Amino acid sequence: MIDCNIFNRYRLLILMVLMGTLLGSGVLWGTPAAAELVDRIVAVVNDDVILLSELEQAMAPYLERLATMGYPPEKEQPLRYKVREDILGQLIDRQLTDQEVRRLGISVTPEEIDSAIERVKEANFLTDETLREAIAQQGYTLEQYRKNVSDQILRTKLVNQEIRSRTVITGEDIKAYYEEHPEEFGGQRRYHLRSILLPGNLPDLARRQQQIDDALAAGTPFADVARRYSQAPQAAEGGDLGAFPLESLSASVRRAVEPLAEGHASAWVDTEQGYQRFYVEKIHRDGQSLEEVEARIQETLYKQFVDEKFRTWLEALRQRSYIHVVK
Repeated sequence: MIDCNIFNRYRLLILMVLMGTLLGSGVLWGTPAAAELVDRIVAVVNDDVILLSELEQAMAPYLERLATMGYPPEKEQPLRYKVREDILGQLIDRQLTDQEVRRLGISVTPEEIDSAIERVKEANFLTDETLREAIAQQGYTLEQYRKNVSDQILRTKLVNQEIRSRTVITGEDIKAYYEEHPEEFGGQRRYHLRSILLPGNLPDLARRQQQIDDALAAGTPFADVARRYSQAPQAAEGGDLGAFPLESLSASVRRAVEPLAEGHASAWVDTEQGYQRFYVEKIHRDGQSLEEVEARIQETLYKQFVDEKFRTWLEALRQRSYIHVVK
């Protein structure tokens, strides 16, 4: 159900903008209509509105870039509509987060703004003069730029308060990411394997496989089971095969080994040597160790988790808000 106060404010705002349009076109005074649109509302977000001028200002850089891409008119027009839809959605989301900032009483001090601008200058090797020039090239005054920085700090504080403070990254999360992204850390995984081998022509193959399965299920160390039952040359060493990159293993062995974590054994695999069960003793990695990249992974996971939770939080905020897009 729409709040009556919001609805009445919406009607009044539309009337005010409409009056401005009519005055601008001369309709109220009986003069020839110039048909000049002063401004209009494109969206209502709870107690606030988004004006066409705001939307056009936000769209301008994207439309300028689109115009340089050489699309024919029949292809460019749908893309312009898509840009409009996406940017309007972003402005609505920004309005919602700004309203939450006000509701929660989150604030920013001039010193925090100064500090943020100093960090921007240091990161980009800018002086006060070159910063002003860069701001001017983007069509902003220094006051407008400070306002943008202030808004960004406020939204960051909102995310920290509502989402980041409730996000916990565990050691298991970090380790799993490290294992799943070897290409990021300049190394290749090598699997230190043990194996139990039974020739495929054994007359009592099924019975021996069952004995091995039962022993492993009972918790007997894999190396001990290998010494007792395996018929491979490495049986005396507990079936120790050494360490191998996955790429060096046959397709069937690779499929069996790749999903395994350290300390886990595969099912039986039909290989050229016979039937084998493989055990991952250790997963080695060349390149950077987990300890060296732990902090970096934690920050990456924080960003991923926070982004995901922010989208969920924002969608819930949309659901409980009054949003009306004016076509």
